[in-house]
Amino acid sequence: MSHAGSLIDVRLNGIGWSVCQASRRSRISRDRIARWRNGIGEPPQSFMEWLDALHALHRRYATPLSRDVPVAGNRVPMDAYAVGRALMIIGWSERRLAEHLGYHRTELRRLLESGGRLSARSSRWLEMLESGHLDLPRPRSQAVKAQHAHAEPAVRAGDTGGIQGCVSSRSRGTRVNGHWGSPGLGTRTRTRTDMPMDLDCSAWD
Repeated sequence: MSHAGSLIDVRLNGIGWSVCQASRRSRISRDRIARWRNGIGEPPQSFMEWLDALHALHRRYATPLSRDVPVAGNRVPMDAYAVGRALMIIGWSERRLAEHLGYHRTELRRLLESGGRLSARSSRWLEMLESGHLDLPRPRSQAVKAQHAHAEPAVRAGDTGGIQGCVSSRSRGTRVNGHWGSPGLGTRTRTRTDMPMDLDCSAWD
């Protein structure tokens, strides 16, 4: 494996993504990313900068106990709706979130289904990751191309597959009466998430 391929593996593992998820978010084909991982060709700098920026975000907010997690203040802790929205944007499954929070997935699902909320600190931690992913929707070159071509935003109404990618069908969103929801996390109406199209990854170096 080439140096670039090793870096891609490290970055994806740190973010919590598969190649499929990275492909859907970056709008770069899965086969091309797989070739880069295997040392065939060199990935563009914009792609590596994007992965570096997201990896840095996840290192900064590795756990709810990370020192950079802001004080919750008077903010209401996240409920099922807010958690489901954050998972869609970050590209995580319920299982991965549960692992970070020290829950079993079933335990986390029961908590939220019963109307419970995450702790204040866990909520702020997840909000910081969500905000970071909204600021870094895709590599800069892909964002510019999408802007010029008037392409659809990275997150479309109910497009759980476009973000969470290769996760099991149990952790993907489902459509109920025209609304989109994540199994176990409540049903909600989601029109669209506007993501910045003009991206400067240098700010995250």
